[in-house]
Amino acid sequence: MKSVFWKMFLILTGILLLSFAIMAGFFYIELDEFTYNRKMEYLDIVAGEIYLDIVNAPYDLTSVPGTYIELEARNELAEVIRLHGENSNSIIWVVNEDGRIIALSEETEYDEKFFVRDFYNRTERYMYDGKYYTPYFKTNQTDFVATDVFSDIYEGGSTPPGLTYIKTYKLRGNDYLSEDSKIGIYIHTPREELAVARRDLLLAYFIPWVISLCAAAFLATIPARDFSRPLKGMMNTAREVSKGNFKARAEIGKRRDEIGELGRTFNKMLDQMENLEQSRQAFISDVSHELRTPITSVNGFVEGMLDGTIPQEKHAHYLGIVKSETGRLNRLISDLMILARLADCGRPPAKATFDLNEMIREVVISMEQEINAKGVRLSVDFEDDRTMVYANRDDIERVMVNLLGNAVKFTPEGKGIHISTKAVKTKISISIRDEGCGIAPDKMDMIWDRFYKADSSRGLNKGGSGLGLAIVKNILSAHGESIHADSVEGKWTEFTFTLQQGA
Repeated sequence: MKSVFWKMFLILTGILLLSFAIMAGFFYIELDEFTYNRKMEYLDIVAGEIYLDIVNAPYDLTSVPGTYIELEARNELAEVIRLHGENSNSIIWVVNEDGRIIALSEETEYDEKFFVRDFYNRTERYMYDGKYYTPYFKTNQTDFVATDVFSDIYEGGSTPPGLTYIKTYKLRGNDYLSEDSKIGIYIHTPREELAVARRDLLLAYFIPWVISLCAAAFLATIPARDFSRPLKGMMNTAREVSKGNFKARAEIGKRRDEIGELGRTFNKMLDQMENLEQSRQAFISDVSHELRTPITSVNGFVEGMLDGTIPQEKHAHYLGIVKSETGRLNRLISDLMILARLADCGRPPAKATFDLNEMIREVVISMEQEINAKGVRLSVDFEDDRTMVYANRDDIERVMVNLLGNAVKFTPEGKGIHISTKAVKTKISISIRDEGCGIAPDKMDMIWDRFYKADSSRGLNKGGSGLGLAIVKNILSAHGESIHADSVEGKWTEFTFTLQQGA
C-alpha cells in the first residue's frame, strides 16, 4: 500500500507531466510552421544582402559583361553568392529579367540546360569585337522565365524537397543600371537543413523543459510531505491510543488550513476519550465501592447468623438490616440502569404535552409521609392553575422526585421547602429551594458528578447513592435544557431548571 506522500507526489507529478505533454504537443504542432517562418526570415535577410552587393557594384551586373573588368566583377559576385550558399546551406541563383543566371552558389546538371552561365569560360557564346563582349544570341523570354524552371527543378522532385524562397527586386541607386532593371534571387534549402534547424530548436526547448520538470517534481515533494506528515503523525498517535496511551497527542503546530483543523479536532477527540476513560475508570471504581459496602454488610450478617455468632433472638433485627441493604442495592442498580439509558444518545426522550403543576402535586402527595416524618414545612407557588410543558413526563417526574427528595433529606426539622413555577418567554422555570445547611462554594461544581456525596457539608443523611443529581442533569441535557444551583452555606440551597412550554 502506497503512503499518502507517494500518492500525493505521483498525483502532482502526473499533473505536471500532463501539463508539459499538452504544452509539448502544441509546441510540436507549431514547430514546423515556426521553423518555416524563422528560415524564411533568415533567407529574406540573405536575399537582402545579395541585393545590396549587386546594387552597390560600380557596374551593371545584370547584363552580359562587356569588358574584362565587368567580367571580374561578375566572378567576384559569383564568389560572394557561393559563400552565402555555404553559410545558409542553400542553393542560390541570381537571375536577370531575361532569365540568364548572373551567379549561382554551386553548379548542377540542370543549369546549362536552361541558362547561359560561366561567361568567362564559355566565351564562344559571346562575340568579342576587340573591345567589348556582345551576346552571341539574345532571348525574347522576359519577366523572370527562370521562376518556372527553378520551381520545376527544386520543387518538382528533381532534388530532395525542402524550402524554396523566391524574391524579386527592382534595382535602384546605381548609375550603371537602367530604371527598369530587375533581379531575381532564388534560394532553395534542402529538407535536411530544415530538419537540423527543427532539431536544434527542439533541443533548445526540450532541455529546459526536462530541467523544469525535474525541478517541479522535486518541488512537488514539499506539498506532498507537508500534507502527509501530520496525517502520519495522527496515524501514529491513533496507534498509541489503541495501545492504551490516552495521553498521546498529534503534533499540529500553527497550521491554519483544513489539516490543522483536522488535527486540532483529532486532539480534542483524544481529550474527550481520555476524560471518558478516566470517567469510566472512576465509575467502575465508584460502582465497585458502592456495591462492595452493602454486599459486605449482607455477607457479614448472614455468615454471623449461620455460624451462630449472632444469637437467634437478634436474627430478626439483622435480617431487617440485610433487607435495608438489599433495598439500597436495588436502588443503586436502578439508578445505574437509568444512567445507562440516558447515555444512549441514539434514543432521544419521547416528549408529550402535560400539566406540570398536576405532576408536581402528585410527587408531593407520593412523598407526603416522608415530608411529614421529617417535620419540614412545604409551600408551592404556581403562577397559573395549569402550566403546560412539552417533555417526557416520566423523566421530569424523576427529576422532581430526586430534587425534592434531596431537599427533604438535607432540610432540618422545622425548616421549609419552597417549590415555584413561572413562565419565562417560551420556557417554564421551575425552582426547588430548601432551608438546609447549604453547599460550600468549592463543592458546587462537584455535585453533578456521579457518586459524589457532599456529606461533609450536608451530612444529615448518608443513605444516598450519589447518582441523583447526575441523573437529573443527564435527563435535562437529553431534553436540551439546563439546570443550575445556588447556595449559601448554612442557610439555603436552590435548584432551578427550565422546560419548553407546551401548547
